[in-house]
Amino acid sequence: VLLRPIPAPEDRGWRHGSVHYGENSLVYYRLVTFWWGPTVRLIRSSISVVGQRQPRGTEREILDGLVIVELAPGADDGGRGYELGLTRDALTAFQSWLESAPPERARRAER
Repeated sequence: VLLRPIPAPEDRGWRHGSVHYGENSLVYYRLVTFWWGPTVRLIRSSISVVGQRQPRGTEREILDGLVIVELAPGADDGGRGYELGLTRDALTAFQSWLESAPPERARRAER
């Protein structure tokens, strides 16, 4: 999985990493870093997919065969938007995880 914060120049800022899906959050671990913990944590209830696209320009060199998913900035995630570069299988897993979230009504009942 590749991730980058947006806005960013078209062909800059992509980082390789690993995504782990938890009950309430998506946690991204950058592959090459001095930091021991997760690089990015996105709260499931604030993730909103606003678009998908194919790699453009020089992005094709590192993102060939991947789908790029744009995530809207979430208030719970520090107000920063992201793009994820995913294989088709990883995209299916990501969408399944998002869609399997409990309904808002169930989340309110837990509080």
